[in-house]
Parts: sequence; C-alpha cells; structure tokens
Amino acid sequence: MGAGDDGTWPEGTLLDRLAPALVESLVALSRPRSFRRNQVLVAQGDDERHALLVVGGVVKVSAVDEQGGDAVLALRRRGEMVGELAAITGERRSATVVAVAPVQTRVLAGSVLSAFLIEHPELAREIIRMQAHRLQWANHRRVEFANLPAKERLARTLLYLADVFAEGGTGNQIALSQGELASLVGVRLATAEGVLRVLEDRGTIRRRYRAIDVLDRAGLADIARRTSEPLIPRDGGDATAAPSAG
Repeated sequence: MGAGDDGTWPEGTLLDRLAPALVESLVALSRPRSFRRNQVLVAQGDDERHALLVVGGVVKVSAVDEQGGDAVLALRRRGEMVGELAAITGERRSATVVAVAPVQTRVLAGSVLSAFLIEHPELAREIIRMQAHRLQWANHRRVEFANLPAKERLARTLLYLADVFAEGGTGNQIALSQGELASLVGVRLATAEGVLRVLEDRGTIRRRYRAIDVLDRAGLADIARRTSEPLIPRDGGDATAAPSAG
C-alpha cells in the first residue's frame, strides 16, 4: 500500500503517527488512484470535496496569487494527506497539487472523511497536529528568508528535498526545475541559477533538465551550516514566505 518493507511510513507523517489499525480502516474506505508525473491531483479554485492519502511518490503544492504569480509552497511525500481542508470545510481548493514523480494515492470522499473524523477523534487530533507543523514550517521559512543568505538557504532546501524525494523513490534526484526551486526558496531565478552553478562547480550537485542530482550531501551540509556571511538577503530583498497549504 505504500508503507516501507517493515510496514512503516516516513517518520513524522500523518500515517506514521496513526495506529496501524486506524490506517487500515481509513484505507478500506478509500479507492486507489495513480497519477503520472506532472498530472494534477487537485486544482486551486475547484469545488471538489475529497482528500487524498499519498501512499507513494512526491507531490508539490503551489498557488497562484491575484497578480498571476505562481509560487511553490511545499512538497508532500508518502504518508501525508493533501486536499483535506476543502474536504472538511467544503470550501474551494486553496492550492494546486501536482505529481512531481509517479504518485499512488488513496482517495477519500469528503463525506466519508467527515464521518470518520467524528467516529475517530484521534485522526482529527493528528490532522490538527499536521496543520500546526505545516504552519511552524512556514514560519521557520519566513525567518530563514529574512536572515540567511541565498546560498545557505538553497543548500538547506536541497538537503530537505533530497530526503523527501529519496522517500518518494527517485534516489538522489530532485525532480524540480530551477524556477520551481527558486520559488520554493524565495529568490529570483537568476539568483538560484548563480548559486546552483557554484554548487555544481564544487561537485555537490549536477543540474539536469527540470531536475537536480545531489552528489555530495556532506558538502551541502557544510555550506548549509556556514554563518560567516552577513545574515541578510542577497537577492534584492524579494524573499517572501508562502503560506502553508493543506
């Protein structure tokens, strides 16, 4: 179904935090659906009411603002739920979720999820915890965007993404374009391209078409830990934190 060989889910994910019997009950009420890379799972503005459990692969969450700018908000891996806010509240989708690698999901109708939450309040508690963690992550990004140089922010983000994509089965390859990475980190594309060029020259990464291979995690970790550079944005002050999206 997507759990590891030992029957576990990635640490800290929603399905990891639930009792195995509860996960089995939840899955029994859902239906399987697979998505190809770049296929949309849910679209911003849609009024569909269902949530999806990601049981394999990686998805990206993005949103378009009133000016038409598209921002990558977050990545979600197996063991996580997406689309739950619209499923629970009945409101329109606040973000778009797209598969960045082949993805396997379990689809839960909104009415089914709502009834399950009433019957199993422990799931409601864990969804609240999940949303709180996503908010904390967004707040942490705001601090980094305001205080860390672009090189350190990119290195930290690449390390985080390497773990996420490894869990999704893509090995050391991060299946995002340089533009998507720039959006996630909160820098201009030119800034991201310049930093990635330096990292590639140092042998820590290799750039591909719409993907980045991580070659030297230790080297990236060393750059991510450096604090000798002035703690001010180096990209013209365009770093803005994107809100958390479920």
